[in-house]
Amino acid sequence: ASILVDDSFIHGEDPEHRFFVNENGEMMYFGRDDGKVRIYSVSSWKSAPSSVTIKYKEENFHPKPISDIFYQTGMMCFVDQDKDLYMYDTARNTKVYIRNISALIEEYGSIGGIVPFYEDFLIGFNANGLFRLKAFSKYEAEPVDRNLRIFCLYHDLRQGVIWIGSDGQGALMYEKKYSIADNIILSSVSNNLSRPVRAILTDSRGGMWVGTKGDGIVYFPDYKKGTSGGEVITPSGRRSVVGYSRESTEFKVYAIKESRFRDGVWIGAGK
Repeated sequence: ASILVDDSFIHGEDPEHRFFVNENGEMMYFGRDDGKVRIYSVSSWKSAPSSVTIKYKEENFHPKPISDIFYQTGMMCFVDQDKDLYMYDTARNTKVYIRNISALIEEYGSIGGIVPFYEDFLIGFNANGLFRLKAFSKYEAEPVDRNLRIFCLYHDLRQGVIWIGSDGQGALMYEKKYSIADNIILSSVSNNLSRPVRAILTDSRGGMWVGTKGDGIVYFPDYKKGTSGGEVITPSGRRSVVGYSRESTEFKVYAIKESRFRDGVWIGAGK
């Protein structure tokens, strides 16, 4: 069963860059017209929908409207309307100014992801590749790989690497030595897996979940050992990647998050 919370706050916007669920289970939503954050929470995840109440509060977060937000595990990178980049720690409620990136956006276009990585920051542009903002040189931008179309960046805290969700090149790994170290090319696993990667998650059991724009979720039970045992997961069921053939209807996955209370993952999907 489901509960309708609000059917108006994401219409005409880009929901994957406008809201996220924090470590306390609250959904934080940032509109485009101001610097406020709207926080939604529920009284219980276990009660029947009829007895669940929705809590709502609104807080001033930033003096200017926010353009893009990228969140993972308590750390949020956001860009405001003046193209100033900030890092915000949700646990400590601290905000740190990094630099203005208007020149980068003007030259390289829309952003697919921003993550802190050790002392630096990585920025993935949708059409123009991966860049590193180097801390030792006042966050000067350095290209890592210009030949990538990037949809998401995921910081794998267990391995200390960055996974890159790309268009046509699968999931690529970036290590601290500042190079693309490895990749999982979905088309090499199955010729029928060719859709862009929009979300990546590595779970506590060593599994890897790759959300695609159309082919559902590709799951590898032990990605450190390769792609053996991989499955494709869609609403119609689970199938081996080896024998996968595309269905007549697409299953688009834009976000994946491991559940803290259940044995599984939460999936953000689109039509």
